Amino acid sequence: MDLAKLIEPYSENGARTIEAQVKWLLSKNIPRSHIDQAILTVYDEIERGRVFEGSATHSAGHFLDHELLRMAQALHQAELSESVKKLEDFFNSLMQRHRDAGAAEVIARMQKPLNWLQRFVKRLFRL
Repeated sequence: MDLAKLIEPYSENGARTIEAQVKWLLSKNIPRSHIDQAILTVYDEIERGRVFEGSATHSAGHFLDHELLRMAQALHQAELSESVKKLEDFFNSLMQRHRDAGAAEVIARMQKPLNWLQRFVKRLFRL
């Protein structure tokens, strides 16, 4: 995949480059890994025949840039959602273990008097 060749129709006299797109996406606080994935995905679509059309108010390159932004944000959002889900699962697991440990402690405390009473009864009947 030759990215420089694929961006040529959208470059607007050389002003739009892959490097500039990466820099712009980084300014949107998107991690580099998601930017790379978005670039590979969108440019693969272009290589397969996808064409971005301009409008009366915006160039085709503008729509390309915003497709890259949309794709990178979607990838970032998916990863964040997955991270939050993992954090929730870990927290719930931790709380379940804490509740189980707490329940075991309460049961142990409740059994101590029973154990004392059982020992007392055994001693009483040995006499």
